[in-house]
Amino acid sequence: MPRIVLGALLCALSLPVWGQYPARAIRVVVPFPAGSATDTITRVLAQSVSQSIGQTLVVENKAGADGAIAAAEVAKAPPDGYTLLMATNSPMSAVPAMKKSPPYDPVTDFTPITDVGRYTFFIVVHPSLPAKTLDELIGYARANPGKLNYATGNTTGIVSTAYFASLAKIQIVHVPYKGEPQALTDLIAGRV
Repeated sequence: MPRIVLGALLCALSLPVWGQYPARAIRVVVPFPAGSATDTITRVLAQSVSQSIGQTLVVENKAGADGAIAAAEVAKAPPDGYTLLMATNSPMSAVPAMKKSPPYDPVTDFTPITDVGRYTFFIVVHPSLPAKTLDELIGYARANPGKLNYATGNTTGIVSTAYFASLAKIQIVHVPYKGEPQALTDLIAGRV
């Protein structure tokens, strides 16, 4: 399950040593597009935390490269608590595991502060597909190998669906998206 880590902010709230922190707005970088699950969670938390600390948390989306673009940018920011990353397993685990030379080190370039939450993946189908249960979906996919397209908006979706397809012994075609909102648009349209 993906873990979301919100850096430095909770530390700032609990350490009086920091004195006047935060003295200005705090930037929270989200490694996925607006409307994604991570973006939605971040915006809800940012609003609540902003009210608690009396400073604005500005949410900025930097989607692409499985979160590497956002993570690399935050890794280069001064370690002063004013640039945070809403990190998930995509930039913190998948990118370092899949890229020969990742643009940051998830262990040394970041300080995780808290586990904000976990979320679950769902398998959903367009209503035009004659499958209303998981067993029916597997049966349909087996009867139509390679004819079903599936969408993912993150690396966990890719790995989870590939694992599911392997266990179910089905052949389905992966269609990758930069994020969940675009994948949902094509699901609703019946393209995946």
